[in-house]
Amino acid sequence: TRDDDWAGRESVSLRELVERRLLVLGHEQHARVALDHALAGEGLSLASVIEFGTPEVVQAVAAAGRGVAVVSDDPRFDLVPVALGNSANRVVINLHAAWIPGHHAAETVRGLTRRLQVFCRERYSVAPQ
Repeated sequence: TRDDDWAGRESVSLRELVERRLLVLGHEQHARVALDHALAGEGLSLASVIEFGTPEVVQAVAAAGRGVAVVSDDPRFDLVPVALGNSANRVVINLHAAWIPGHHAAETVRGLTRRLQVFCRERYSVAPQ
């Protein structure tokens, strides 16, 4: 929330993150996979965690002051987004698009993919890889 100590920060380290009560998605969700992978890479584990099935519920519970939401969705309920990790080792989720060459909708999918790249670049300040 806007009154949290982290609200004015650009990012928080994983070490700082694991010290808080975390509200996370289940292990099958991409945001959770990215978090678990990053934590394992730092030799860290989750101490106080509550799992939820949807990012909307995670954010609603965080907005009620019950912990820190760790999701990849746009913020809701007046929450403030803060990146995980430092600029050299940011926790990210990569999006991929693939289609069968020669498919009847290949040009449509290619156009949609380009629009998605532009959207991500403009909205989240990320460059396509």
